[in-house]
Amino acid sequence: MHRIILAIITFIFCLLWAEVKVEKVLETTSIKEYNQWVKRNKEKYPGLKLIYIQCETVREPDLRRLRDYVPEKTFDPPPTNPFTYEYKVSYYDDNGKIVKDEIISGYAAVYLSPNFDEILISKRDHPSYPEKRITIVKDKKGNVKFTLNDVFSLRAIDTDLYIEYADYEMGATSLRLFDGNGNVIGKLEGASAPFNDRLPAVSSFDKKFFVCGYLQEPDWKPGLVFLFSKTGEILWRKEFAWQEKAPWGLYPSISGNGNMIAVGHVNKVYVYKRNGELWREYSYEPPYPALTALSEDGRFLAVATRDAGTKVFLYDNVNGELVWSTKIEHFTPSLSNIITLAISSNGKYVGLQLRPNVVYLFGPKGEILKEWNLGGIVSHPAAPSGKRVTVHLGMSTYLQFIKDMFVIKYFNPEVSYIIERVEEK
Repeated sequence: MHRIILAIITFIFCLLWAEVKVEKVLETTSIKEYNQWVKRNKEKYPGLKLIYIQCETVREPDLRRLRDYVPEKTFDPPPTNPFTYEYKVSYYDDNGKIVKDEIISGYAAVYLSPNFDEILISKRDHPSYPEKRITIVKDKKGNVKFTLNDVFSLRAIDTDLYIEYADYEMGATSLRLFDGNGNVIGKLEGASAPFNDRLPAVSSFDKKFFVCGYLQEPDWKPGLVFLFSKTGEILWRKEFAWQEKAPWGLYPSISGNGNMIAVGHVNKVYVYKRNGELWREYSYEPPYPALTALSEDGRFLAVATRDAGTKVFLYDNVNGELVWSTKIEHFTPSLSNIITLAISSNGKYVGLQLRPNVVYLFGPKGEILKEWNLGGIVSHPAAPSGKRVTVHLGMSTYLQFIKDMFVIKYFNPEVSYIIERVEEK
């Protein structure tokens, strides 16, 4: 009798899980509409961030004229110089109203921070053989925070936290961490520029802990994964042997509370505690792991792998048991096809983006609850003016679960947002 009752309860519980409603709350390409929605719902969804900066590429080098032009060495080349870039940067207030526009030009590259509240400008005095470089960091109002002239380039990890960008060909043997005043607060010894340039580091929800992975492809050196704090303290470093079958880098993830770190490498996923102790190890036959995502408390682990289709797994990270697995047959992924993986705080839902720009939402049993075909080319889409939008640091598509909301941020052709409410009946 006890077994019968238990079976009935389990059956009812599964039915309850199966009844999930996904309802669109907001879909917009307007920063004004998005910011105002975030402001109205800030108390309930504090994880949503306002957008303060947007950047559009106005002009790129004219390849047809490069052979007939000898560029001068200067930080401020004239607009007629075919080697130059020109960017239009727009600054917004809390209500999504444009406060001011700014034109940036020269032998330059522009990067937005993950929070869209800072902009990093890298300039050099020559397009091919520079002798001098300068990096300028500006805040959400366009004010200069600090300037550096001894770095190849810089990437924002979080507000007031930056990581140096330089690879082995530039002689880099370590990468420095900088604070909001441009001071060095830490160093990642033995690392060169991250293979995963689209998102150089991921953090816990409270932004106290950060993890990043580096591919050391030259001379087949081991790949490196670092865990460090907001203050620049290096908590630990792990080495992963270079292997010919998996030379595409390391993409670690961290739980929302910062207690668990997962790393996919070759045919295994390693899960570590914050103190560096190995907690679990998951093994695979090919296809090899591509991306991992940990729930807020680290109890659930999502893994996306690639072969003739795309496989997605959800594990109970406490006991190591498989909760569900599924396969998407629609695409034949290459090394770069699996773009973004996210998991809800309770581990019940998983979001996945594949290239071309398709997003899937999986339910508690691995079923596809909804599919979005966002269309277009997400890496460098065309802006409404016919020009190209500058998209950096993995912001081509960004997936996030916030309580009962699933947030998709993407560019096609301008910055766009889809917010869906996921409810269990």
